Amino acid sequence: MQADLDGYTGEVGYAERFHRGTAPAWLHFVAGGLGRSAPDPSRPYRWCELGCGPGLGAALLAAANPHAAFHAVDFNPAHISAGRAWAASAALGNLSFQQSSFADLAQAPAGQREPYDYIVLTGVYAWVSPSNQQAIRAFVRRFLAPGGLVYLSYPCYPGMTEMVPVRNLLREYARAADGDAPRRAATALAQLRALGHAGAPWLASRPELLGALDDAAGRDPAYLVHDLLAEHWQVQHVGQVVGDWTDGGCSWLGAAQPADNIDAIALPAQTGPLLAGLPGAALRESARAFAANQALRHDIYQRVGGPPRLDEPAHRQALLRQRLHRLPAPRDQAADARALAAVSAPYFGPLRQALAREAIRYDRCAAWPSYAAQPGELNAAFQLLAGAGIAHPILHAAPDPRPAQALNLALCRAALQGRPIQWLAAPALGSAISASLAQMAAWLALHEGAGSGAAPIADRAWQAWRRLSAALPARPTAAFAHALADFENEVLPCWLRLGVAADRRP
Repeated sequence: MQADLDGYTGEVGYAERFHRGTAPAWLHFVAGGLGRSAPDPSRPYRWCELGCGPGLGAALLAAANPHAAFHAVDFNPAHISAGRAWAASAALGNLSFQQSSFADLAQAPAGQREPYDYIVLTGVYAWVSPSNQQAIRAFVRRFLAPGGLVYLSYPCYPGMTEMVPVRNLLREYARAADGDAPRRAATALAQLRALGHAGAPWLASRPELLGALDDAAGRDPAYLVHDLLAEHWQVQHVGQVVGDWTDGGCSWLGAAQPADNIDAIALPAQTGPLLAGLPGAALRESARAFAANQALRHDIYQRVGGPPRLDEPAHRQALLRQRLHRLPAPRDQAADARALAAVSAPYFGPLRQALAREAIRYDRCAAWPSYAAQPGELNAAFQLLAGAGIAHPILHAAPDPRPAQALNLALCRAALQGRPIQWLAAPALGSAISASLAQMAAWLALHEGAGSGAAPIADRAWQAWRRLSAALPARPTAAFAHALADFENEVLPCWLRLGVAADRRP
């Protein structure tokens, strides 16, 4: 395993994850809602991820968007090898990986690469040193095309304030512990939890925080190693981040979590007017973070020099072109509880009923009696339906689904062999959707023709799983069968429409 680099661990690999905010289709949708143009994700584009981890997210997006070029960078050679293995599993010729430090990347000769349309970072910026943050911004300044977008997520003040002393004490405990990094992290967490449960006032008076630490004890200790024990992990001041990126040639565009862009959802009612007249994005967003008590930011920045902000007619046309497709269960982990609560209101009833039947189009919904009087309000409605994880924007031109289906087959097999895979590529969305282990087993059974066609899908799925994991009992559990109750009638038809799976039914 790679040695640590500038305080960031190379001893333990990062988790295999996907983040919807890294998908150009998602960023384009949010930008359009905010009246900003962005590179069209239905056309060829270039995408780069800095700090890609094991490369699962890059592989999912490359498989779902075979018309685009994807490049993923990480300093850890084990991560790069893992990413290349995912690419090879589906013969993804549009995906490349590079082992590099951010400093070397920022100093690369300009002629070595074409500009990117999208550059994304998740779980990276707040974990590296200030010099590496500067190198990241330098790379973006040099290699992001005018009008291109940056997705940047990071922990922020004031909502993450309580984690600062927790993280500091965890690091001190870990330094004094024995063993490898995961063992030291687990020991540190156990000692901190014991302190809280013994009545240490600061922890005992924060039961939600102590409960979160208890929950963390059931997770892979590698999570703690990466997320809290990195030397340079630091909660970020929003105004400083926005100011640094503005100075680096980018302008603040908005938040990739749609609810964060809607004052009625994100802010206490009386705070909105206090923020409206503040000068400059850095001050405005810093104050907004305090008003909303934000703990995690999902920033979108746009490289200066691109098309201007959409005027009213162009914005209207961009909205009228939007389409949403229902997402099957399970709901994505990134689904926003605030948005989910908002879309339970009666106003959203016709939209949700229509989504249950088919994809919905903004232009058609705007003509419905429920919305014709104020069609502009549908903008927030579409954004919230997506933010809630109920629906997702659709690409205007669906890509070739075969690369996605090839990768999904490899993902299903890996998941059933014990890898913590929870997503499948969805080319009609240009992104990925959540999938349960039972659903993956069911699709694998259909793909391989396992069992009798007359047998219940749960039995066939269980047998497909048993072939990859012999330790399972002979018959499916009740929970497994229950998890597939709606698979054939609800989930599978949705997967077929989205290009997740090919129809292998007799």
